[in-house]
Amino acid sequence: MALQFARLFLAIALVRAAASLSDGDGVAGRGRQTTTRYGRVFSFGDSLTDTGNALHVAAGPASRPPYGETFFRRPTGRASDGRLVVDFIVEALGVPQPTPYLAGKTAADFRRGVNFAVGGATALYSQFFKSRGLNTFVPVSLTNQTGWFGKVLQLLGTVHEQRKVAATSLFIVGEIGINDYLVALGGNRTVGEVKTFVPYVVGAIRLLVADVIAAGARTVVVPGMIPLGCEPQLLAQFHQAGEYDPESGCIARLNDLAELHNRALNRMLSGLRRAHPGAAIVYADLYRAVTDLIVSPRRYGFRERPLAACCGGRGGAYNFDTAAFCGSPGTAACADPSEYVSWDGVHFTEAANRRIACALLQGSDVTAPPNSWGATEAGRLEALGVPQPTPYLAGKKAADFRRGVNFAVGGATALDLQFFKSRGLKPFVPVSLRNQTRWFSKVLQLLGPVHEQRKVAAASLFIVGEIGINDYLIALSGNLTVGEVKTFVPLVVGTIRSVVADVIAAGARTVVVPGMIPIGCEPQLLAQFRQGGRTGDYDPKSGCLARINDLAELHNRALNRMLGGLRRSHPGTAIVYADVYRAVTDLIVSPRKYGFRDRPLDACCGGRGGAYNINTTAFCGSPGTAACADPSEYVSWDGVHFTEAAHRRIACALLQGSDVPALPNSWGATEAGRRRIGCV
Repeated sequence: MALQFARLFLAIALVRAAASLSDGDGVAGRGRQTTTRYGRVFSFGDSLTDTGNALHVAAGPASRPPYGETFFRRPTGRASDGRLVVDFIVEALGVPQPTPYLAGKTAADFRRGVNFAVGGATALYSQFFKSRGLNTFVPVSLTNQTGWFGKVLQLLGTVHEQRKVAATSLFIVGEIGINDYLVALGGNRTVGEVKTFVPYVVGAIRLLVADVIAAGARTVVVPGMIPLGCEPQLLAQFHQAGEYDPESGCIARLNDLAELHNRALNRMLSGLRRAHPGAAIVYADLYRAVTDLIVSPRRYGFRERPLAACCGGRGGAYNFDTAAFCGSPGTAACADPSEYVSWDGVHFTEAANRRIACALLQGSDVTAPPNSWGATEAGRLEALGVPQPTPYLAGKKAADFRRGVNFAVGGATALDLQFFKSRGLKPFVPVSLRNQTRWFSKVLQLLGPVHEQRKVAAASLFIVGEIGINDYLIALSGNLTVGEVKTFVPLVVGTIRSVVADVIAAGARTVVVPGMIPIGCEPQLLAQFRQGGRTGDYDPKSGCLARINDLAELHNRALNRMLGGLRRSHPGTAIVYADVYRAVTDLIVSPRKYGFRDRPLDACCGGRGGAYNINTTAFCGSPGTAACADPSEYVSWDGVHFTEAAHRRIACALLQGSDVPALPNSWGATEAGRRRIGCV
């Protein structure tokens, strides 16, 4: 039996970002109205993130001048001449400055966010080092910080209230681990011996990320390790060791340790993404952001000796001596810290921290990770106030496409037409992802030189899918068994992979890839397979065809594995899986919860009645068919596509705005934007 209509979804949408976080320096300008979708920030880590906790642990260098001289005009406990990366992120996102945990006491102190980071803290607990004859800098590890987080949650109210706070917060876990390695290197361990610490350090980070997700976190940013071999402290300590990188002047074997850490961290995060597809877990590439400043200092406004510390004593190639650390008698800060990358040989200047933050927020020329967790981009367009993308076939010139393009075509397949023809199958329309990819290339060429094309791509949201359902519907309508159709899955997912890789190669920084819907809940397929169906074929909870939903789930598992591989290959790109399957299933299983009638598998528009109000010979719009009185009570519009009411609910789920717990708003709207489309 031929299927009469094919699904229309976004296949590749190029949507321009609606807002920028940057002024001339790449962070929010003071006179600009900024928007955010986070209520607060919770941060964990060490001295690169500590905004005052160390003052309550030990009176270290950051407690005395000249620390804090550039911005605060006094020491604040920050290990810099001014603000840290976390300060700039908070400023750019327009959220409150989180309270240092050890400076707070009551729920009111913590309701606007908390910074648990402590200068000198390790990822691993103190006993790990003591058992190896090593001494830590301070008696604080991630275990302590996790315990403090638990205490804060208890202060914030009931479990429901705690989860609500967590879901509307940005979590930053790290940078952490550098002190674990410094403790070992300072204890005369070889780099090879220190490398054996990496699995333990990454494992400790994993536990904390898993804990915050279990507490309700929807967006977690995990910064990687900085290039250790570029630290003036280590360069001075190992200055006779040789093995310098010719481009940066950094110690290659120490940078190898940092890169080993980052590879292990990325693998771990990929595993967590697979385990928690409803959470956005973003790797922040600090290594690349810092290395860029070292390799090209003048490009970012720094002097020609980026490996020398601003504040220190005794001069030398790196202006660093552990016996004359910044703030000690006989030391002094440089005349202009903004010309230096390193403040004290261990930590960065405010100027460098600003550049690093800009890189992580996709606001500067430092091409590190995208702003997948930052300002407003686009999910469902109305929610974010971005322009409607022009349908590709309705446009002609650059002006038509500069505000975004929708390449999707109803009935399109992922696989080429020849694939189906060679198997005696007939596609619905002569358009596949290959056509859409070519159209995308033509649009890029219209938008200017390669530099301009990449600039547009970097400032856009790409939505690749949902795509693939028509490939499976064509096969099912061609009398192939579900088992035979399952053999198509690797080919469909492979084609999607090629498109995602192509847009990343073109400069994309944020790519959302929706998964497959629960095909077995489609009224058209339920009607088609009804006569041959057995009671055991139906899921008792949803009433959907279990074996056809198995096909969709197989597709989604393969899609997630593929995206995990792409994330490892492109750690600087946010590649987000959108769980459409879960969002739709929720509407089917609990229709009244979302305002739908009790028969969610019926089509609104169709003919001939029956269990699903669907008949392929009397499709919606044909003579003798009619729409229901109130489409907002129905999930399915025509047996194949959703009603506007259902689309709204699905969009709200993907934008983290509704009770449908699907994809978090890792790429989406502000509260006001979600309100615009009726999520709240």
